[in-house]
Amino acid sequence: MELWTSLCSAILWNAVLALGIPQTGAQQPLLPTQRAQAHSYATGVILGFTESGSNQEHRFEIPLRAQISSGTCFEELEIPKQVLTPQLGVDLPGHLKTIKIIAATNQQGQSAPLESLSRIICRVIPKISMEEKEMGEQRVWPWFTAEDAVVRFEASSSRWYLAGRSIERFECR
Repeated sequence: MELWTSLCSAILWNAVLALGIPQTGAQQPLLPTQRAQAHSYATGVILGFTESGSNQEHRFEIPLRAQISSGTCFEELEIPKQVLTPQLGVDLPGHLKTIKIIAATNQQGQSAPLESLSRIICRVIPKISMEEKEMGEQRVWPWFTAEDAVVRFEASSSRWYLAGRSIERFECR
């Protein structure tokens, strides 16, 4: 009888302990806070470029949804080990050899999520000569993305070939 009582109490005790263990499935993802959402979207883009006749790459940040004229002075960015540090001002060049999208930034100057980077499109708009304006040969210039990697303006086989034109404006969205 004592054996029976101790066996029943052990089973009952195990059942009570088992009820104390939470019965949850897989861990649910945490919802982002309002603050994190407000700072995750991109407000700027960092572009890397080389000027015609040079192989040295420069980097600068421009705001999204704004047209920036060439010759505008911006702080050049140096990116050693992914840390952005402002350097001396750089005039956005009028003649480019290459350009590429490097990163997207948020309002605090921090790197924006990769999802933001994949949605950014940029283009350069060249200066149109008087002859082209008179002939009505104003074409729509193609946009480029981070997936395009390095965009070449001096290669005649490139869809971004500028044929020696200087750049009037930069634009990213």
